[in-house]
Amino acid sequence: MDDDIFDYDAWKDSCQQKYNLTPNYNWAVDQFGGKHNYSQEFRQYSNIIFSNSQLDPWRGGGVERYVSDKIYTFNIEGGAHHLDLRLPNNDTDPESVKYVRGQEASIIDGWIYAYQPRPVNPNPPPPPVPPMDEEEQQFFQK
Repeated sequence: MDDDIFDYDAWKDSCQQKYNLTPNYNWAVDQFGGKHNYSQEFRQYSNIIFSNSQLDPWRGGGVERYVSDKIYTFNIEGGAHHLDLRLPNNDTDPESVKYVRGQEASIIDGWIYAYQPRPVNPNPPPPPVPPMDEEEQQFFQK
């Protein structure tokens, strides 16, 4: 890339010199797909949430479009890098982050429930006591 300010060759030389490794800049795309058509390349995957934030410098490498009904994508307006995954702060978190955080929790809860349904309580509480009729009320008032 002639107009790219990142010097791939200099970085590669530095990695080879310091770590005796050669960076593979396309590893993630080669390994997991996503270079051409997300819906085709990711069709065998499930239970993934891609959240991208408007202020995230990594957003350009994120999945921002619909993939499938088993893979969710969220584009968070006003969010920063993985703000939806941090400890909630109701005073400072944008409403968009609060909303997506709730959606993510609900989706993950559904995955857990689908994998391991909640057991039925073996000791259910006793049924409620029916109200007393008039004769019983008079008996207890004596």
